[in-house]
Amino acid sequence: MKTLLSFFLPLLLLNDTFCPVVQKEDLQNDQVSILKDLLINSDSLQVESQKYAIQPFLILIKNRNKAGIAKLVRYPFYRDYPILKIQNEEEFVLRFDEVFDDSILAVIEKSDALNDWSLVGWRGYMLHNGDVWIDEEGRLLGVNYQTRLSQEIRDSLIVKDKNQIYEQLRNYKSPVCLLKTESMWVRVDQLSDNSYRLVSWELAQKLSEKPKEILLQGKMERGGSCGNVEYIFKNKGLKYLVEIIECGSEEDPPARLSIYKGKKLMLEMDAVLVD
Repeated sequence: MKTLLSFFLPLLLLNDTFCPVVQKEDLQNDQVSILKDLLINSDSLQVESQKYAIQPFLILIKNRNKAGIAKLVRYPFYRDYPILKIQNEEEFVLRFDEVFDDSILAVIEKSDALNDWSLVGWRGYMLHNGDVWIDEEGRLLGVNYQTRLSQEIRDSLIVKDKNQIYEQLRNYKSPVCLLKTESMWVRVDQLSDNSYRLVSWELAQKLSEKPKEILLQGKMERGGSCGNVEYIFKNKGLKYLVEIIECGSEEDPPARLSIYKGKKLMLEMDAVLVD
């Protein structure tokens, strides 16, 4: 709307030199009429776009059409670490009950495409307070809900992880993520006091080996309801920022590590999320 108005307003507000045969009063009335039409058309377009993006997903959910839903997913489809991400349609169908159970399916099925879903800028549409996310093309981005099956899988993977990671790092409460940059492994864990720990290794190292660096007392900040999260650590005048980009654009990496000295960016590395 801002773009449309910025284009038309200069034309509408030209003086009589531009429209010498039109009376000023008539011109002002026309201006108001055109602006009203623009607003109405813009609202109508938004409504139709929202219905177009969300309604097919709701129909497939109502019909429990797993294969159809799998075709609307943006892959890879990330799960809570250390659960493996879902790579393709076939795998999504096989793991459908890990993502959805009767409770969340009922919430989605009862939702109204216009009243219960909200457009959150470039991030797409969210259901209620971010339970489910769909982009503007109708693709499923994420489900911020954990089924019982998903919780059981995650618990078993955490037990396995604690038996493999470097011994002095096993005292975490919950693993958050493992990143791979072009030169290092970076891991973030939540500790028992709910603070966060950052650990890094050289890329040639194994995670069972002594890490290169350990930073404590990190904090988490959420970037809205979409699921984008920042983990912030400070050490010796430097700020380390780990970004998990769940609802970025196609060009954004899944994650990013940045290091600042004051406000100056010293280092920035794109990263991938490792299962």
